[in-house]
Amino acid sequence: MKIHQIDLHCHAGKSLKETLSFAHSTWRRIVGITEVVYNEKTETFENGSQNALSLEDFLQLRAEVDQLKSEFPDMQLFLAPEISAAFDYTALDDQWIAASDYFFCLPEEDKITTECMLSQPERAHAISRHTGKSTFLAYPFRSLWISRIQAGHRAPEKYAGPKGLTDEAVISALGFDLHAFAHMAVSLGVAVEINGETYSRIRSYNHPYYYDVLQRAYEILHRRGVSLVPGSGLRGFRPGKSGFAVPEETFEILGISGSDIRFLDQIGAKRI
Repeated sequence: MKIHQIDLHCHAGKSLKETLSFAHSTWRRIVGITEVVYNEKTETFENGSQNALSLEDFLQLRAEVDQLKSEFPDMQLFLAPEISAAFDYTALDDQWIAASDYFFCLPEEDKITTECMLSQPERAHAISRHTGKSTFLAYPFRSLWISRIQAGHRAPEKYAGPKGLTDEAVISALGFDLHAFAHMAVSLGVAVEINGETYSRIRSYNHPYYYDVLQRAYEILHRRGVSLVPGSGLRGFRPGKSGFAVPEETFEILGISGSDIRFLDQIGAKRI
């Protein structure tokens, strides 16, 4: 199985069937349909994403996913709530849990400290313990790295390429202890996503340094034993015009194939 066939972060969009048709036509075969959720008992709709789903909405999406499985027999379909940093995961009751194949959570987007970053795998682990379902950490470096760039972090004047990026240089660029983060993720058994949307956004800054720092950060995680998960962050799709890709290139550089994705075993996915 190829990495580009695995996409565990694919937003349902306005039409689930169209999303799945696009996923199928772009060679995805193990697909995790995801959507941001909110708890109507503890949150107002305005506190979440504009497209956030309530429990009732999510249960409806579950029914739609199950109904469409027969129309896409060569695809394995899963459903997972996207848990924001503000969502009270203890509000995930039996209905939420039963309707979910796995969970994934988002990091804090406005704090860049080692303490805050270490709390992210801790929270993913807590969600997994609360639900009994596997959970991975999505978008681990997206907002963090972009905010660092926007705050004025610039590429070195005479950037010599990725071979000159030591672990210390990457840690300095990102602004937190990546080694400690990796240790926490490994010790808690928390998988971390390599996200296609993040790469698309970083490439827009038009300098190889920004891409290379992100790439090296994942190399450090892999070297230290962190389990990695492929996801595109797909939302909206028009072939050749829009739609995020599964970041297969990064997995190839790391020497990771589809058979190496341990998270698939945790959710009961079969490798084709």
